[in-house]
Amino acid sequence: MSDKDKELVQVRISIPEHYRRLFKALCTEQDTDMSKKIAEYIREELVKAGKITG
Repeated sequence: MSDKDKELVQVRISIPEHYRRLFKALCTEQDTDMSKKIAEYIREELVKAGKITG
């Protein structure tokens, strides 16, 4: 993976406020932040789809 591939970008998502609050609470309980958790989920989905190697 090149340095350019590691560059972080901002992505805007639209979710119900209720989900956002619950997800934020979940991340706090798990001692992580929302961005890290979402990035992990996206990575897992890309691996499952065979788009990247795990």
